[in-house]
Amino acid sequence: MANYTDKPLSFQQQIALLKGNGLSFADESKALHTLQQISYFRLKSYLMPLMSDKVLHTFKNDATFEQAYTLYKFDSRLRKLIAGELEKIEVSIRTQMAYTLSDEVDIYWFADAANFVSTTKHAGLIASQSAIRVRQNGR
Repeated sequence: MANYTDKPLSFQQQIALLKGNGLSFADESKALHTLQQISYFRLKSYLMPLMSDKVLHTFKNDATFEQAYTLYKFDSRLRKLIAGELEKIEVSIRTQMAYTLSDEVDIYWFADAANFVSTTKHAGLIASQSAIRVRQNGR
């Protein structure tokens, strides 16, 4: 792990550094608030496409902080949308799996380790389900 000895930059110093590297700001007070809420390090990857030189960290002539923040917000909304859809797919697959196995094997298919690739993972599954029942029943 790298050993950093420099003090961290204040939010105002982060803005000054970005401005010094050629990034424009439409509203520095909003940018300050944004950095205080989501941090420079989270926003850093959204600044990369706006750079003319990634080694020197200099920005293209028309690059703005607001463009980077817009990319960040788009990515955040997209991630939430995808996560919501993935949940629906996961629930649907588990439903079909449980229905099919219950119909073709029996309703206690999950209790038989022979229905699983890994007997170790099956044992862990059964143990975790037992622990949940104990907590729910107070025993």
